[in-house]
Amino acid sequence: MPVKTTLTFSQDDRAYMDSVVKQGHYVSISDYVRSLVRMDRAESQRLTEFEKTPEYVAALREKLIRSEQSGYVDKSPEEILQDFKDEARARGKL
Repeated sequence: MPVKTTLTFSQDDRAYMDSVVKQGHYVSISDYVRSLVRMDRAESQRLTEFEKTPEYVAALREKLIRSEQSGYVDKSPEEILQDFKDEARARGKL
């Protein structure tokens, strides 16, 4: 059953939401906000508990820095994507 909630937005945010609705992407601001909540919920559920920890974020940041410093690779984008998929499968993430 729907529950009414009052939200307060800045004038800029309200103008933006009005423009999104005017463009026909959503039927109302409520529809737009519900969509944002659903997207956020889906993203939150997609992440594992470990991926939400500061340790994971730090490890990911370190990996990105090492990757940047390692230079270029001779693999095609398709080969790189396949490597990512293989690694995800090996870790049970895909």
